[in-house]
Amino acid sequence: MSSENQVIGYLGFVDNDKWAIQFNDCSVISFEQAQQYVWFDRELNSISCYTLNDNDTSTIRNKPIRVYSQPSKASEYKEILKFSELTVSKSGWGTFPSVYKKVNSNWFKVADGWVHLSSSDKAFANFYSGLQDVKGKKEHDAYYLNH
Repeated sequence: MSSENQVIGYLGFVDNDKWAIQFNDCSVISFEQAQQYVWFDRELNSISCYTLNDNDTSTIRNKPIRVYSQPSKASEYKEILKFSELTVSKSGWGTFPSVYKKVNSNWFKVADGWVHLSSSDKAFANFYSGLQDVKGKKEHDAYYLNH
């Protein structure tokens, strides 16, 4: 495997928490404090059995993420609304985008291209070395299926 494709870490929540929605009652139709989830998927309308109300939106909802061809804001960029490697199961367990390279503390190469984390982005997301913690996924999925 070339170093171009070797995972060195991932972009995750600022508190390094898992993307594992803890739910007890799916009759809840609003999920407050959803901005950290919306940062990764700008079109997010629901998380597991929770639905985001229009008044739960934030300044980042539907605002595209710029992904650059090089680690420079002067380089060409495309806009995405969701990281291609972000996956969220029906139970609400998510897998964050992997990072393949990093330049200083602000530039990160993900599958989509280079992402620049500004200070406002770092209120929601951060870089973590190593692999994502998937402990608890089996139990989380089983709980979801049984409730």
